[in-house]
Amino acid sequence: MEIDKLRKIAFEDDVNNKILIARILEESKLIESEKILLHLTKDIDDIVRMEACNALSNSDSLEVYVALKEIASKDSVGMVRGYAIVALGDVAVEINKEKEATKFLKNLLKREKSDFAMIYIWAVLYCLGEERWLSYLLEKIDSSKSSERCEVANCLYGIVDEENKEQIKTILQKRREIEKSEEVIESIEEVLDIIKKDYNKKGACRF
Repeated sequence: MEIDKLRKIAFEDDVNNKILIARILEESKLIESEKILLHLTKDIDDIVRMEACNALSNSDSLEVYVALKEIASKDSVGMVRGYAIVALGDVAVEINKEKEATKFLKNLLKREKSDFAMIYIWAVLYCLGEERWLSYLLEKIDSSKSSERCEVANCLYGIVDEENKEQIKTILQKRREIEKSEEVIESIEEVLDIIKKDYNKKGACRF
């Protein structure tokens, strides 16, 4: 689909179409594609903003990096901030801003109120080399909220590797024995499955 047509759709009111546009542009490296996605990060709909942030994870642009910092700090919805944080970590690696991003996320953590966003801050900090944050994630797998337990499992899927797999496996197997939520069970089993397959390598975070 031509970029001009995608841009036109992105500026229309149909939420489903805007979500589709964000997903289509996820693999695009065109400057115009990033402009469209940045426009969508300001959309009134939470899901559109989330999808746009997710799509920007593949960027290597300083402009996108700065925009994601703004979203991670100021968006009104914790889930959107969480997605922006994940994308920020990916872009930071691409443009060699890991140290700056680490400092930014640590400061952000001091005032973050959303458990969803905090879970992803811990996960991204771990991926940026701050290994102590893994313990925070593992403790959160016993949250009273199934949605949080599910997000933790999803994060662990993204960071499990040769060095941490036994620790993660032990915690998840223990949680699996008492878990009642089918969604959480499915997420836990996906992580245990990749541990069994043993294919991930150190540093290959894949949110």
